[in-house]
Amino acid sequence: MESRFLNKVKHNAVVQIWSKKT
Repeated sequence: MESRFLNKVKHNAVVQIWSKKT
């Protein structure tokens, strides 16, 4: 159940980090 939510949050965090890195 929370797997999708956690996955979304994780993906969002990674995207934000990448956005800041580049």
